[in-house]
Amino acid sequence: MKASDRYIGIGFFEYLAVQQHGEVRFSVDSTSAAVAGRNSTVFTLNTDFSATELSHKINGGADNSEPKAFKLLKIVEEQETA
Repeated sequence: MKASDRYIGIGFFEYLAVQQHGEVRFSVDSTSAAVAGRNSTVFTLNTDFSATELSHKINGGADNSEPKAFKLLKIVEEQETA
C-alpha cells in the first residue's frame, strides 16, 4: 500500500463490537501557549479500547475464513475507453 493510494471502507457495523477498557482520562486545555496561540480549547479523551470484527462468526463460509460484512475498496482513476 502506497501513501498515494486512496481507499474507502464499507461495512455493516452491527458486527463490529467495540469495548472500552480501564481508566478514562479527559483533559481540557485552554491556557497553554500552543493552544492559546490558536485561540482555541483542546479536549482530549484518553482510554484503551478494542474493536472485534464478528461477521465471519455470523455469516462466513463453511471454514469461517472470509468476513462478509466489511470491504476495503481501492479508489482508482477512470480509464478512458476508445
